[in-house]
Amino acid sequence: FLAIVSVLGACAVASRTSWPSAAADRYTASRDSGLRGHLLLIGGGLDDDNKPVYTRLLELAPQASADGVPRIVIATAASFDQDSAERGKLESIRSYNPGVVLTIIKRETPTDETVRLIDEASGMFFTGGDQKRIVDRYAPRTLPAGVDSPETAAMRRLLARGGVIAGTSAGDAM
Repeated sequence: FLAIVSVLGACAVASRTSWPSAAADRYTASRDSGLRGHLLLIGGGLDDDNKPVYTRLLELAPQASADGVPRIVIATAASFDQDSAERGKLESIRSYNPGVVLTIIKRETPTDETVRLIDEASGMFFTGGDQKRIVDRYAPRTLPAGVDSPETAAMRRLLARGGVIAGTSAGDAM
């Protein structure tokens, strides 16, 4: 858990803020990192009718898309019932923008396909569930300390091109 938090925690510190300039001036280091993206940390209990959260996700995602169409990959690794989490997020996000392109990655999605989908995305959304499932999937203990998994490297590229990574509950911790 600490490995994944430190990986994307560093991205959070390095991500460009969209706060008023007085606050942004305190985060000069973020502008020097080269990461232009955003982290949308939602917390737990995201309701399907939480318009401000979904609207913000859909405002940020097109910034990393060449044609302005949000392309969001939904990561269900944390969820016990991945199929239910998939259906719920597909329905929720589409209700706020029917033109959004949505794809799904699950715990069992092969690494090469996961990396390809993240590389094609302008946004990523982590569902809630068990944080350990996320760590097991995206930061395996078999990697040496300080070495990114291919998936984590793809997430960094997403942020570098101005994308957004969002999550709720365990996905927020991601």
